[in-house]
Amino acid sequence: MSPAAASLVAFAGYSLLVPASAGYAVETKAGERQSVALADGSRIVVRLSGTGTVGATLRLYLERSAPPHGQHDLDTQSALAPLISIADSVAGIRARTGRDAPSVIT
Repeated sequence: MSPAAASLVAFAGYSLLVPASAGYAVETKAGERQSVALADGSRIVVRLSGTGTVGATLRLYLERSAPPHGQHDLDTQSALAPLISIADSVAGIRARTGRDAPSVIT
């Protein structure tokens, strides 16, 4: 869906484009509606990989850009904290997994 066709929804102090205008390159229709785009250009992508609920991996990709003279010295977790909060609120990650932190951060 193009940004012009998306509607803006206020959430946690951010404007979300719904449905997400941000596409994610996947080969099947199962990949549709995996992302949420924010009006500031940030993007949250949530993917479940694996064979089901046992042994599956939840992948959370967060993208945020900053201008050349932006706050590039911030700790990554601090810089992405608003996106992490939005992702958790939208997807209910903590409630569904019982985890307070990821097991792997790359």
